Amino acid sequence: MNANTYNLGSYDAGAALEWGQGEWTFTGLGMNIGENDDGDNYNFWGVEVGYHPQTTLGDGNYRFTLTGTSSAFPDPVSNKKPVAFY
Repeated sequence: MNANTYNLGSYDAGAALEWGQGEWTFTGLGMNIGENDDGDNYNFWGVEVGYHPQTTLGDGNYRFTLTGTSSAFPDPVSNKKPVAFY
């Protein structure tokens, strides 16, 4: 069954970086979202560290992901802007 949501591409300004060394990968992304549903401009960032070992049991894939936004992004539960942590 197909989901009713879509992941459409974003055409906002940003930058991405990816680096790999052996079994490790490091990726990062930063974007400035021009306007959300409330008309606010906000920033999005994300980093990911990946470990891809090849063992006698097979190939593995472990990832640690951390994402965040600036304070202009509203809290999805209360629909209020959170306190900024800079």
